[in-house]
Amino acid sequence: MALWPAGSRPYIAGSTDNNFMNLVLGYNGFARVLGRNHMGFSPPAQVLGSAAGAQLRLGRQGGFSAFGDQSQGWSRLFTGELGFEIGWLVPAALLATVLVVVSRGRSPRTDPTRAAAILFGGWLMVDGLVLSYMHGAIHAYYCLSIAPPTAALFAIGVHELWQHREKWLYRCGLAVLVGGTGAWSWWLLGRNTGWLPGLRWSILAVAMVATIALLASWTAETRRRLALGTLGVGLVGALAGPAVYAIVTNGQPHEGGGPSVGPADTSRQGQFWFDQGADNPDLDAILKDTNTEWSAAILRSSTAAGLELSTDTAVMAIGGFSGSDPVPTLGEFKDDVAQHKVAYYIVMNNRGHGPAWGSRGHADIAKWVAATFSATNVGDATVYNLSVPK
Repeated sequence: MALWPAGSRPYIAGSTDNNFMNLVLGYNGFARVLGRNHMGFSPPAQVLGSAAGAQLRLGRQGGFSAFGDQSQGWSRLFTGELGFEIGWLVPAALLATVLVVVSRGRSPRTDPTRAAAILFGGWLMVDGLVLSYMHGAIHAYYCLSIAPPTAALFAIGVHELWQHREKWLYRCGLAVLVGGTGAWSWWLLGRNTGWLPGLRWSILAVAMVATIALLASWTAETRRRLALGTLGVGLVGALAGPAVYAIVTNGQPHEGGGPSVGPADTSRQGQFWFDQGADNPDLDAILKDTNTEWSAAILRSSTAAGLELSTDTAVMAIGGFSGSDPVPTLGEFKDDVAQHKVAYYIVMNNRGHGPAWGSRGHADIAKWVAATFSATNVGDATVYNLSVPK
């Protein structure tokens, strides 16, 4: 893509100079971490006519929004949506890192277990700190990046501490690692007490029993099976919370750019990022009846995509993903209209949900269309017929 001539390929969406490294270091890189990635999110002082709007419902999800309402700081991974998505095993993974390194302190330099603990522990701490303290737009699903080290460290920690359970330090560490994770799940589920309250208390009971049992000395060979059974019960208590939450997530419908995990929550219904709203059959019929290169033009690619899927026509996405990309220019758009390549210009009304995201983008095109062509309301859309000037 970098070697392809810029004049014969699409503009690199989200960049400021049509260079992919601008995304790596800017929009999706340091700018996002340092909080300098605004993409025109700030509400406009005044929406410049109906043609300057674009639809995006900035829904709040129980105090959390997909782009950064989580509280910045060390607790971010344990609270809000991030807590439900990744927080279950993170404390245990951090504890496991320390205990495994200590237990392997005198091992050879090439010891693979200690190397794994250092590798995954470093991954978790560096990435976790970035997620916790980054200033810019952050989706909760970014925490997927620390799922591998979190899972690996929990597994390595349980195995290593079990192998050294004859020593009091590691036997206590194993009890805390397994039982403490169950108690932590009980606390996390306490933030959603209305859903399966019996599960929460069952996990706590199992965790407490397993913790007490794991503290006993099970080194005698005749007690090995009983010890393994105790560990198995403890692991069930430790992993039941995240496992059930993952299963119930699969059973819920999800849409938009910021889906949440867990069971259905009425406080979050209808609050999705990049939601296109209900289909507009009248608008679909108008676009399906066109024979131009583009049936319509509309701000932002996600809105254009929804129309393309419902009409099976090509829709010009002005401004790319965010609506702020410098394509097309006003001159280029005027040329396309003059050559009858675009049939309609569409504005999705904001339905009283506040200032629309991206409404500053390409205001020159919006103002020119509003001043030049007549508007017709079609359901929740304002439609400009680009072949019929005022």
